[in-house]
Amino acid sequence: AIVNNKKRNFMAKVEWADHPHQQLQQEHRIYTILKWKPGIGSVVEGIGTHLSKNVVLKTADGNNDRFNLLFLDQLGIDLSTIQKRMRDLYTTKANPYYCMNKHTVINCATQMFMVVQTLHDGYFIHRDIKLSNFMMGGGIEKHMLYLIDFGLSKQYKNSYGEHMNTDQKYQVNIGTKVSYS
Repeated sequence: AIVNNKKRNFMAKVEWADHPHQQLQQEHRIYTILKWKPGIGSVVEGIGTHLSKNVVLKTADGNNDRFNLLFLDQLGIDLSTIQKRMRDLYTTKANPYYCMNKHTVINCATQMFMVVQTLHDGYFIHRDIKLSNFMMGGGIEKHMLYLIDFGLSKQYKNSYGEHMNTDQKYQVNIGTKVSYS
């Protein structure tokens, strides 16, 4: 959901309040810890506690259900959508392959590496890196790349910089299923 505030635009991430695997609390924590870091979006100040729990909303079917909401600054378009639009715009039968400008690719790749490094410097791993989780900024920051969707992220070091123990026995595949040929 995107809401237009008089001062700026923001978006709300929504999850069912009774969902067994809630992710917004973890995502809010990461945004708070990495606040003001380049390439990391920010929670919107001045809207409740930024993470509103157990909010009653009317759903499309007319029922009142309970949700958790996380309010974030609105960003631009994600890299996956940009890639698809460029491919659709520039491919033809005569030229079935579209190749982005090398300077654009280098700029995007550099920013992608830098924002992932920022996340790692904060002792977190993302665990769902893909083009659709990188978004361009909005407005004057339209050339800046942001990493989003920290719901599956995990802290891998404690505040002293020591690796945290993980029980390998319970590790499962996570993230979006992708098949490669």
